[in-house]
Amino acid sequence: MTWLNSKRGITALCFSIGLSLYGCGGGASDSDLGGASVAKASVAALASNASSPAMPQIPVAAPPMGWSSWNSLEENVSYNTIKAEADGLAALNANIASGPKYQYVNIDEGWWTSGQRDTNGNFIIDTTQWPGGMQAMAQYIHSKGLKAGIYIDAGPVGCGTRTNGTHFVGSDYAHYTHDFLQFAQWGYDFVKVDFCGGSNASYDPQNAYTAVAAAVQNAYVHTGQQLALNICDWGTIGNNSAYPDYQQGPWAWAPGLAVSWRTTGDIYGPNSGVPNFGAVTGNLAGNYHPEAQHTGYYNDPDMMIAGMGMSAVHDQAHVSLWALSGAPLILGNDLAKPVSAATIGLITNPEVIAIDQDALGVQGLLVGQSGAQQVWSRLLAGSGQRAVVLFNNTAADAAMTVTWNQLGLLPSSASVRDVLAQKDLGSYAGSYTAPVVPAGGVVMLRIGGTDTPATSYQPSSLSGGAVYASCASCAGGRKVTSLGSVVFSGVASANAGGFVQIAYVNSGTQTLKAKLNVNGGLATTLAFPPSGSNGNVGTITAYALLQAGQNTVTLSSVDSTTAAPDISSIATVAGPMALQPFHATYEAEAANNTLSGGAVVANCQQCSGGKDVGYIGNGGTLVFNGVAAPATANYTVTIGYVNGDGGPRSAQVSFNGAAPVTVSFPSTGGWSSEGTVQVAGVLQSGNNTLTISNPSGWAPDIDGIAMTAQSLHAKYEAEAANNTLSGGAVVANCQPCSGSKDVGYIGNGGTLTFNGIATSSSGSYAVTIAYANGDPGPRSAQVSFNGAAPASVSFPPTGGWSSVGTVQVTGVFQNGNNTLTISNPSGWAPDIDDIQ
Repeated sequence: MTWLNSKRGITALCFSIGLSLYGCGGGASDSDLGGASVAKASVAALASNASSPAMPQIPVAAPPMGWSSWNSLEENVSYNTIKAEADGLAALNANIASGPKYQYVNIDEGWWTSGQRDTNGNFIIDTTQWPGGMQAMAQYIHSKGLKAGIYIDAGPVGCGTRTNGTHFVGSDYAHYTHDFLQFAQWGYDFVKVDFCGGSNASYDPQNAYTAVAAAVQNAYVHTGQQLALNICDWGTIGNNSAYPDYQQGPWAWAPGLAVSWRTTGDIYGPNSGVPNFGAVTGNLAGNYHPEAQHTGYYNDPDMMIAGMGMSAVHDQAHVSLWALSGAPLILGNDLAKPVSAATIGLITNPEVIAIDQDALGVQGLLVGQSGAQQVWSRLLAGSGQRAVVLFNNTAADAAMTVTWNQLGLLPSSASVRDVLAQKDLGSYAGSYTAPVVPAGGVVMLRIGGTDTPATSYQPSSLSGGAVYASCASCAGGRKVTSLGSVVFSGVASANAGGFVQIAYVNSGTQTLKAKLNVNGGLATTLAFPPSGSNGNVGTITAYALLQAGQNTVTLSSVDSTTAAPDISSIATVAGPMALQPFHATYEAEAANNTLSGGAVVANCQQCSGGKDVGYIGNGGTLVFNGVAAPATANYTVTIGYVNGDGGPRSAQVSFNGAAPVTVSFPSTGGWSSEGTVQVAGVLQSGNNTLTISNPSGWAPDIDGIAMTAQSLHAKYEAEAANNTLSGGAVVANCQPCSGSKDVGYIGNGGTLTFNGIATSSSGSYAVTIAYANGDPGPRSAQVSFNGAAPASVSFPPTGGWSSVGTVQVTGVFQNGNNTLTISNPSGWAPDIDDIQ
């Protein structure tokens, strides 16, 4: 241990036992002025952390990569057409020098043209279409170093029709065991199971696909051939209250049954011309279920349409967003025809593919949005690693910024790499701004920084036969075995949603399973790959629906027959911070609103109040009454809505009866997914109205509206000469701060007032405060806008006095010059760098 002398006359003790400690004492870097107390870490906690051995992340099964026949060939499949596509995929793979490559050649509907079975129930195959039968086709695909995929419907009637107008034929409960066994015996590796016939026969999705999964497992037991199962019920929400999946989509029950499951309708209809980029954004929105994607189980927004006629900018956005999501990369373009150099370069970019195939297996999160500009980020394997997509879905090029705070990184220096250009961009502290993100396009980045600290938790209680056993490689020297259930209580989260890392032991050769449950909510099945034959501890990571504050996390066995891993501990770990779901300030269904012309209140499970208003348009109108504004000003209003169409809907929006503006509402990817748009208009001081209508068509269903605070258009340094420092607050050197200085000793009588904050209109403003807090816990401050009643703001630790973090506070500024005051009458506030 090392004794350090603080310039405040306080001697602090730092322990160095294999940990990275960011500071010992509180204050601005360089001069050590600015914070007013010494960081006091718990010696017991440090010793516990230090004794914990390193636990490697165990790679999980990556999402499937390959090609499917549907987009380009529809039902026109045969040995010769599929042979040509397999040759094309093998040639495409030759452009990928190293790393993962495309694997599957998937034959969609149209292979079983006879629709007939023999007396033993076997498929009768047209040998003109398939010389040598389906087994010969699989063998040819395998000869190219690829894997073979096939298709069937879960019900007796298929989706498509033959040239004579009759429907193709599928499977059913009576044939599942036989059909999937035959696929395995033919040597197929992948099976897509559609749901047209299942829906037509009124099958319950979860029941049907559970039976399908059992048949796939039976085929593996009897042949040793593993079929990767893709569920294709298009994100169907169960509508029969007699079944367990009532009002739930496949993301709620498919993990543990299938490798992937479709979350939306088809992205493209064959022979429908150039694909619509709106289908890309719609399917992206409908695919957003990050709590379901983990440990080798994947949300599937449908096969890709890159290289099929969209612009190069849209193709880049499409492929980047699929990879950032960790979605299956299933190509749909015709590989038997020449493929442009630009398309080849995009779909074989090894860095894009590596992000999609990342060993952590979690889904990318939406971490920021301003109108049609979105910031997406994905947690990647490895310390401090993130993928980022800046998506500018507007009509004009724009600069876009991602902050390290959005990524769960400390605001210190981080490396930034342009993934599409495969070029290093340098190192940046706190944030990175891409100077130009093309209209309708993306900039894709890989960022390597420093994770915010993790917090680990030991079991609180056991039940259901679970017992402790000694474990030399486990934290605390023991593990939970014979899993019934293990409960971890008091799991703290600063935000809603977060990443949970589970330390476990699986000494066998097979992947094991257990259920994860948070706060008594819906459980999800996790996969635990082998962690090593010597009792080694490994980890897997999942995004969990934690609540802000204290949580209870439970791990339990799937059932009495499914083997479970041994559990050592869990930890909350750093990762991108998901933008929280829309929450209406004013609900559309509120009793004081005015609905006319057919507009009605309806149930809406995903909406903020559990209801929305539909049938707006074609005479139907919704008026929000009593919309309060603190001052007459131009306000930005966020509208939460649902649009399950394949393309946008539009509506007229009027503030206080003024001339309406036309607003476009992009597809949300289904009627079970919600989106937001923003519209600006003038509200008067006091109560106002906002009207939504469409005289010539249908508007989307409306969940509600929320007032969106404006942003300052300049940065104001704390040390600026025109500010007011009193009661002991002083300017100090601060190397990582934006002006190389900050203001410390705020609180306990010390006050900082920013003067001359210029705004062009009165209204609500969101102010971002940059600060340093080297304490191990949060500091607080009172923040006042123009002398109004102050708001109490918490400032989390920044990991040391040489690191800068940000928080946001909202208040009302007047048109012209304003003040913002920071103080703490009963303790120390953090050091303040700037506001913007």
